[in-house]
Amino acid sequence: MTQLREQAIEMIKEIPEDKIIYVVNILKNVRDLSGQPQADGTQEMERGLLLEQLKQYRGRLSEDFDYKKELEEARDEKYADFA
Repeated sequence: MTQLREQAIEMIKEIPEDKIIYVVNILKNVRDLSGQPQADGTQEMERGLLLEQLKQYRGRLSEDFDYKKELEEARDEKYADFA
């Protein structure tokens, strides 16, 4: 293994788990630019990482959150000039 590859692996090991998705996306883009074929299981890995990222947002709304009221306020704000 080359010294540069070893350095890259060490840097990846230092990245927090919730930020790894960004590294995966960058590597995917580099691979696509270089014309290398996609390895089997890559899509499943990406889906798993995205699912974990989505799970971080679970349960962040308060119990009394009224989505209809929030939606109405957002629409009123966005389309205020049309009224």
